[in-house]
Amino acid sequence: MNNDLCQSLQNEWDVIKRNREEHLIYWEFINKERNSVLKEYKWGAYEAYFDENGQEYLSRYGSAAATLLTAKSTALRIREGYFKGADAQYILRSATDWVEARITNAVSASGFSIEDRVHFRTWAKQA
Repeated sequence: MNNDLCQSLQNEWDVIKRNREEHLIYWEFINKERNSVLKEYKWGAYEAYFDENGQEYLSRYGSAAATLLTAKSTALRIREGYFKGADAQYILRSATDWVEARITNAVSASGFSIEDRVHFRTWAKQA
């Protein structure tokens, strides 16, 4: 593996660890969801159902069957934590963008472009 790239990736990780507040999407979503799925076998989102006014159905509206039959729309929502109630698909897209930015930053810092074609073992640039 390319030593410059390894060092750039390590530097990027060090920045993420030192500046937790600037990387909440990692600490409060990616890392927590990873641990939740891998260690507790649960996912932190739930399917929310909405009435014709856009109000989320709560258990007081009746049975699950009635909710399913009368709901006008649905969305995945984050169940708890820092992003509680947020649209899970939006948070997932934000997390994906964050990961891509971190990788692009590390690759660029090591003298490569994310668009470069490189050999998978040596990281030698290829035409």
